[in-house]
Amino acid sequence: MNPIYVDATFKGSKGKKKVKARVNMKADYSSIPKNVAEAIGLEVTTFDIQPTGGKVHQIQAGAPVIGIGDRSAVHTVLINTIDEAVIGWITLNLLGFKVYPRKGIIKPIYPWSLRV
Repeated sequence: MNPIYVDATFKGSKGKKKVKARVNMKADYSSIPKNVAEAIGLEVTTFDIQPTGGKVHQIQAGAPVIGIGDRSAVHTVLINTIDEAVIGWITLNLLGFKVYPRKGIIKPIYPWSLRV
């Protein structure tokens, strides 16, 4: 199956940026390139993680407003070192989308409202 891409908007304190993002249902969190985080003025926090039995890695994360279509919400994203934005399943669920991999699309599955 071919990868699915969506137009996603990321908004921070200095503005917003629209990017073509790859949908990855195996990724928990969404991620954006560092240059996108810098362009929108995203406040980034660095922290250490250590997978079981693995070495310590430094991870950067922030919380922009993420928009897909007419739906948007504040959600945590990881800052990645590759030049590609990724939309993970938690973000898709938060915004009320379902992935149809055989059709290569995402669709809203319920009327959306921000859930707290």
